[in-house]
Amino acid sequence: MRGTHSSIAHAIPRNVMNTVLHRLVQYFFPTPLYQSNVEVQRRARLAIHLCFVVLFLSAIFAPLQFLNGNVIAAIIGGIGALWTLGLLFLLRSTSSIVLTGHLFSANALISLSANAATTGGLYSSVMAWIALTPVFAILLVGQKAGRVWLWAVSAVLLLGFIVPTSLGVQFPNYSPPNGTLGTFAFNMFALVLIVYAIASQFEGGKEALFNLLSEEQVALSEANMEMHQQNQLLTEQSRHIEESNTALQEMNESLAGKNEELARLNNEKNEFLGIAAHDMKNPLASIILSVGVLRQYKAKMTTEQTEAQYDKIQRTAHRMKEIITHLLDVNAIESGYFSMNLQTINVAEIIHAVVGEYAEIAKHKQIAITYIQPHSEEPFHAFADASMTHEVLDNLVSNAVKYSPHRSNVELHIQTEGSRLRVSLRDQGPGLTEADKIKLFGK
Repeated sequence: MRGTHSSIAHAIPRNVMNTVLHRLVQYFFPTPLYQSNVEVQRRARLAIHLCFVVLFLSAIFAPLQFLNGNVIAAIIGGIGALWTLGLLFLLRSTSSIVLTGHLFSANALISLSANAATTGGLYSSVMAWIALTPVFAILLVGQKAGRVWLWAVSAVLLLGFIVPTSLGVQFPNYSPPNGTLGTFAFNMFALVLIVYAIASQFEGGKEALFNLLSEEQVALSEANMEMHQQNQLLTEQSRHIEESNTALQEMNESLAGKNEELARLNNEKNEFLGIAAHDMKNPLASIILSVGVLRQYKAKMTTEQTEAQYDKIQRTAHRMKEIITHLLDVNAIESGYFSMNLQTINVAEIIHAVVGEYAEIAKHKQIAITYIQPHSEEPFHAFADASMTHEVLDNLVSNAVKYSPHRSNVELHIQTEGSRLRVSLRDQGPGLTEADKIKLFGK
């Protein structure tokens, strides 16, 4: 029980001191530096702690020097303490650890050099402190600043102490003989204390940095895991998008093929209508002409002439029906399944029929249609489709009558060439251009 009460009695002042120190550090720590990196925050806290240590040592050193009779050293210690206190407020107001670190190093070099100059010069116990100036610069600012202050310390030691001492200059020592040992002991104790403070702060900063790095490593590991999951999700989505794009491309290609097919069918439809209009126009014109003849000359015509006109109208109407039937079979022709009605036909009779159909139309243009055949008793037979043969000859005669000038001649010739028949037509029209000849056997 007695040991427990003793532990509590020692713990309470320590906790109070830590609490006060923590609040002082929080007070002087610049708020903007909380947004800086860990290294800058560590250096700022180290600067505050070093300032506290210097103030603590100055509070002991200055009165001790004054009591020992070294008033100058006491004044120098007081000025250094005020400078150090000002650095705390400077750091709090400017948030500049670089400026604070350089001014702290300058304070150490100037104060310690002045103190050494009044306590024996090169042989003063304060000399060991001057060597810490580059260390302060490295810890508070960085290695580059440490090199600068190393040169500054070297220059002060060389020019301010070593050279004068070698030239026989005697530095004053205002410390009384009975106070030299105490001053030396205090300086050694203070040196050990400040080195311990630096090491403690450095180790604490290292542990804090290690803990922070461990936390950041855990957070980074979790972030990496989440990123890996996101990458897997993105990969899966990318695969789905790629598959969708492939399917869409295939659909587009299929649609493009169907569009081409529709365009082809539309062209064929237009060609079909053009062919129908062309092939139906001539028979209709023949029927209209025959009806007009009957209407105008029926009273003057004999029965045989009237029947001949009726027969002509009937034959032309049947031929129109056959033309329509053939045009409707255009798909069968394209697919290769169209079959013709091949039989033995009399080509001379078909020629006579076609010439008769266009006789009245030719008469209006004063065109003479002449059918010339060799003198032979044998009929001009051929193995062919009668309707299609009639259509071919109809197109030839129709174009000849249509494009021939007035008062011209159209001649049809038929002759045998071995086992074949040759039918040719000659007119006095303009003929075909080279461009028309290229399209001659097209649809």
